[in-house]
Amino acid sequence: MLPNAAVARTFADHLVLLGGIPADRVHTDPPPGAATIDDWIAAVDRGDVCELVDGTLVDRPLGFYESLLASCLIAHLFAASDNGRLGVTSGEQGFIRLGETQVRAPDVAFFLRANLPEGRLPSERLPAICPDIAVEILNSSNTMAEMAQKRKEYFQGGCRLVWMVDPGARNVAVYRSPFRAEIVGWDSYLVGDDILPEFKMLVSELFNEVDGQ
Repeated sequence: MLPNAAVARTFADHLVLLGGIPADRVHTDPPPGAATIDDWIAAVDRGDVCELVDGTLVDRPLGFYESLLASCLIAHLFAASDNGRLGVTSGEQGFIRLGETQVRAPDVAFFLRANLPEGRLPSERLPAICPDIAVEILNSSNTMAEMAQKRKEYFQGGCRLVWMVDPGARNVAVYRSPFRAEIVGWDSYLVGDDILPEFKMLVSELFNEVDGQ
């Protein structure tokens, strides 16, 4: 029987389906497409920092500067949420389950308490919850297709606002739907919309705080 042209057969095919990410971020044990939640748990328990994407374990690119930007946003989101009374904010290892098989960890995620089950975080290790605001801080190994796939999953899960912070361009792409962006530049404000009305921050303030200026 001839192979179906829509089915991935090689490692290169899987890289395309994963958004063209670098091969060194993709685990080969289990083989791409065959990994499960249990495989993800085993990987995390041995110290890997990875997501589970369409049955494939994919390392998350971590950088010191990106982590500082995330920490700055977490602090401001916490303050704007009445010091956490209105919602909770997670960082780059705040893994969540989207659907039955996807495991993601936004660099920053804000969850309104009003939208959490009974107003509180689930106790399980990998909660099936989606943030109201998701933040991705771009790294040189991220691809446009990879980020588009993440946005799609966030919005399908119920997210209402996605910020994609570009440290190189010093701006933020704000998405209120998966594919339409508003570019918020250096002298413009990043705002929390009706999710978190008290959040208002100049993009320049974000980078200047991290740069110590």
